[in-house]
Amino acid sequence: MSYVTKTLQLAALAASFATAGAMQAQASPFGPADATISFLFAPVVTTTAPTGTANLSGNIFASSADGTLHGIGAGTSSGTITFSTTPGSTVVEAAPVLFSFADGSGGFFNFDLTSVKTTSFLLSPGVSSTIALYLLGITGDTNLGLTATPTSVTLTLNQTGTSQFSASASLANPPAPPPPVETPEPATLTLLGVGLLGLGAARRRSL
Repeated sequence: MSYVTKTLQLAALAASFATAGAMQAQASPFGPADATISFLFAPVVTTTAPTGTANLSGNIFASSADGTLHGIGAGTSSGTITFSTTPGSTVVEAAPVLFSFADGSGGFFNFDLTSVKTTSFLLSPGVSSTIALYLLGITGDTNLGLTATPTSVTLTLNQTGTSQFSASASLANPPAPPPPVETPEPATLTLLGVGLLGLGAARRRSL
């Protein structure tokens, strides 16, 4: 190998390391950020104990006044999450790219789910139901060189009467503290029991 050839190879190798170092230097962590997420569809929710599910596949819209997500808009939600029907319990699960938002530069901010904590589970079929969930995961954007960092999503599922469930959520990075766990009061449990008995009687009469 000639001296010139070896010198050129070393120069090319040095340039390669310099480029890699520059790219690594440009990478930065995602956040801080906050956003309000609106769901443009009705999630399909099941509530059979000890766990329930929520199919969150559809279009969403996110708005943010500041932070890394400033100016985002349309996005998508994809996947079904599993949650406990017992307030205070956490389900560990992996749902890559549960939420995705266009970053305006040809890439996407992606939220990957890692766990779901139930903070409230108030179910009264045919009357009013509220399920509050605290989602933990990570958010990043490889297109913008933003490495994934811990993020929380506070998700609320509501149903009035016999209508479909609706959903709303807020995203926070760094993660927001989990909401306090709400447990049904004795009076609420009594009303729930009466409602279920009435529903059972109505079904028997219809048979």
